[in-house]
Amino acid sequence: MILGLVLCATAHDPSAWDLTTPVRCVIWSCVTLVLLLSVEDFRFPKRWIYLLFGGYVLTTSLTILWATNAGESLYWSHRVFMMFIYFCLATMIFKEVPIKTMAFIGACLAAYGVGDTVAWMIDPEGGTTAMEVTGLMSNRNLWCAAQLLFLPFCIFAYKEFKYVSVTGTMCILFNLFVLFARSSFLALIVSVGVISLFCKRLRWAVILGVVALVFICSVKMTAIKETDSLRQRFELWPQTVKMIAEHPLGVGAGNWRIDIQRYANNIDIDEAFTRIFYQRPHNDFLWVISEIGWLGGSFYLSLFVMAMYYAVKSKNYPVIMGLVAYMTLAFFTFPRERAFHSMMLVLYLAFSVIHYKGKLVKINLRPVIVLISFVLLFGVVVFSCRLIQDRRMKIIRRTNDTNIIVDVTDKYIPFCTLDLTSMPVAWYRGFAYRRKGNFREAKKNFVEAEKANPYHTGVLNDVAMCYSTEGDLPNAIETLSRLQKIRQSSEVARHLKSLNDKKISNTKTEKTR
Repeated sequence: MILGLVLCATAHDPSAWDLTTPVRCVIWSCVTLVLLLSVEDFRFPKRWIYLLFGGYVLTTSLTILWATNAGESLYWSHRVFMMFIYFCLATMIFKEVPIKTMAFIGACLAAYGVGDTVAWMIDPEGGTTAMEVTGLMSNRNLWCAAQLLFLPFCIFAYKEFKYVSVTGTMCILFNLFVLFARSSFLALIVSVGVISLFCKRLRWAVILGVVALVFICSVKMTAIKETDSLRQRFELWPQTVKMIAEHPLGVGAGNWRIDIQRYANNIDIDEAFTRIFYQRPHNDFLWVISEIGWLGGSFYLSLFVMAMYYAVKSKNYPVIMGLVAYMTLAFFTFPRERAFHSMMLVLYLAFSVIHYKGKLVKINLRPVIVLISFVLLFGVVVFSCRLIQDRRMKIIRRTNDTNIIVDVTDKYIPFCTLDLTSMPVAWYRGFAYRRKGNFREAKKNFVEAEKANPYHTGVLNDVAMCYSTEGDLPNAIETLSRLQKIRQSSEVARHLKSLNDKKISNTKTEKTR
């Protein structure tokens, strides 16, 4: 299990568009399957959190029935199911919280991070910003978040693992202060503040933290005042709330990035859904509720409530601090999307149960172990297909050769229909055929792309153009009207008016005859 954690923290696939998430999901699913088959004695603490986690899995899976894109829901359903099984296995395998092991891993990652940070600071060529220091996570914010999630173990391993504890803590704090990812810095302050209420030994750290905060804020004032990313969040959050109000059962797991485009006219960002296609609302709690509804969201939130209850009752300080840090991060970023951060959350949930567990209940899972194994195995297939598709998309995005695009998209995977920007894979095939002059195949693939993402402005525009070229004015007008409703544009309005005028002219001509 520890080896799986290390692999999920470090594995990269340079041939994929997304360097980390797809390959790490494959690794995580394989590790979970192997662990399941190797466990012989299934004994669980009698705790409500298992039922709540099961409810989260069930409500996520049911959204496949009404999701716009069932393939995205299938992917997330397997993600959540894998997390649940991994959680159960962690509570069985670990007899106590492995603070020393987690502190050592955290110290190693942080030391690697210091090397990256120092290399950036002394770069003789310059010209780069802290945003480009992405470490092992391909994103500065998530790299800082990953290190922060190890900080509680480094701090509380001081008595048993003094040198590793001090080294890990200092390296993590150095990286957080220099790179200054605001969400991670805020999570650090909140988590230390909360844990100081429970642990008197850390109250001195709060005083030092206040002093450090004043100093850091005075040095980093420009970065704090940078409001573009916050403005985007404040534009996306109200529309996500509106989506939740209109879809109390959720729009379907993994479908936020599709349905949010319906609210484009209400988002006051010039490049929204023309050049920038948002993939998540940068708030995991709103994200979950919008996709799997109020009931599913309640199950998800209850996991944190129960874990915090267990941790507080058992005075499990590392877990209290870690959960508070994760929840703060989840309010402003998207740790839920990344495999490693999700794995850390599951481990924190498991550690809360381990430290609080009472009487163990033996459950005979042998009758269903084969079924669970097959579901996990299918999950490995789903994640592997996602990885393969992501590799193909990288090839497509790096070439203008229409023959290569057609050849790559010919190996189309039915339940992996979108790329990282929510663009349907079928659209690339249609684009290639249009450039080759084969408008019949182009239209066929553009229409297929519309089924995968019916609100994508680029897809709708190309579908409308195909109808217009064929002289199918009613369908062209209907498609452009939907496009204009999603994202108002003077150019689309002019084209729509031209088609309506042409339709009226054709009607008059037919009547004259």
